[in-house]
Amino acid sequence: MSRHHARKGFTLLELLVVLMVLSITAAAAVPAFLANAANGPERNVAKALAEELIAVRDAARESGTPATLALSPSDGRYWITTRDSASAGVLPMIGGVTLIGDRTDHTDRIELRFEPTGPSSPTTITVHGAHDLTVRTHAWTGEVTIDDGHAP
Repeated sequence: MSRHHARKGFTLLELLVVLMVLSITAAAAVPAFLANAANGPERNVAKALAEELIAVRDAARESGTPATLALSPSDGRYWITTRDSASAGVLPMIGGVTLIGDRTDHTDRIELRFEPTGPSSPTTITVHGAHDLTVRTHAWTGEVTIDDGHAP
């Protein structure tokens, strides 16, 4: 007669396999969480602003006439005027984010004009929050960059 013992618990090999699977999963998930943490509210505002500036620049190039974006830094409202249309919107100003223009006349309006041939009003807008980011437009090319010179 052979007696079979009821198996209780896990073997060391089974525990090691489970720990290995968990560590691989954690190693894949941590970079995603860190990247999400780096995208704070000021980065979201800077990206939204850059996207609007790029849309205005592209509208000027497509229409063959100048296009303008007027921005109110106090509340993030903006107005876009192209040859035959106008539109308005609001940037996602959340998390205590504020906008600071490079103008010294202390007006509550920043105006950027894009020419159809490429040039634009050279402008620097600082997105102020936990970290400061800078959105710039290049005078000769109309290129829009965020912070360290990389295109959005």
